[in-house]
Amino acid sequence: MNVNIKNTLFYGMIFACVSTIIWLCTYDWGRIATIFLCAMAAGFFVIYLIVPKLTEKTPKPVKILTKVLSTATVIIMLAYVLFTTLAAFAMFYPSYDERTDKILSENILAKDNYQELSIQTDSGNISGWRIHNAEDNAPLVLYFGGNAETSAGKIYNILINETEQTFFQGCNFVMLDMPGYGKSSGYPCESTLKDFGLKTFDYVKEKYQPSKIIILGYSIGTGTANYVASQRDIDALILISPYADGIDLYNSKLNIFYGPARLWVAYQMEAIKFAENINVKPLIFACDADEVVPYQSSKRLENAYPKGSEFITISGARHADFWQSPIVIEKISEYIAEVIAQ
Repeated sequence: MNVNIKNTLFYGMIFACVSTIIWLCTYDWGRIATIFLCAMAAGFFVIYLIVPKLTEKTPKPVKILTKVLSTATVIIMLAYVLFTTLAAFAMFYPSYDERTDKILSENILAKDNYQELSIQTDSGNISGWRIHNAEDNAPLVLYFGGNAETSAGKIYNILINETEQTFFQGCNFVMLDMPGYGKSSGYPCESTLKDFGLKTFDYVKEKYQPSKIIILGYSIGTGTANYVASQRDIDALILISPYADGIDLYNSKLNIFYGPARLWVAYQMEAIKFAENINVKPLIFACDADEVVPYQSSKRLENAYPKGSEFITISGARHADFWQSPIVIEKISEYIAEVIAQ
């Protein structure tokens, strides 16, 4: 390859890399830029140092073919690294509701039945809130929320909304923020969400020693809810708009992830496999007009649990309509009351 062309390509790639880093860092995605930069550096190392050394005594056509193949391989690897990393981050929408958090922190609501939680772990801080409707050892609802949902926002809505309060009569309620959400440190991905779920469960069980623990998951949080339920002894499980696995979520956006292409899915969170180890009969809600989680993905979970499930379809509802549905309110209230009575 002509030296000038080689230098042009090299410096062009460096410029593109630096530009990408700057762009990503403005969105606080420095980790993505670091991964991509390391992958690109490894690629250049292979193409310009390793390959020439290995082919210095081979005929020119072989050298050219080797360089073309190695360059194509590096490009594919870079595309894989960039896609899997960006796609995993695109799955989540970390947010911090500063206004609502301030309202709760300063007790502007003039209520005394809630408190802020902060858990220090070996992987960072986990923040959240708790509503205490009963004694510490009363049944407890542990909630794993949806995308862009924060504990401050959820607790605030429950405190000011009588409809949502009816869900949790006789129970304490805890929601802790996923990594990267609210005041929680870290970033969300499959491994950190699994770790977060188990640490959250262990914390509330040890601290409050509730008589029963009911896990409630909504949307993206249903993956964590299913995982925790498969790893810990729980008393009940409620899932709202759940997905069978992360591949279904990817395919709902770009329907190409089948066969070997499944390897490109960074967030797999195989809830349908977790279900095999869950020993309670969950209450599941899904809507056939859900624009976020495919209805058929929820439907795949219906018969995945050893003890079966109660699967309820909310016809015509959208993803954000569950909390206003009279059927959802009635069924969750009944389900929790039955669990408490057992």
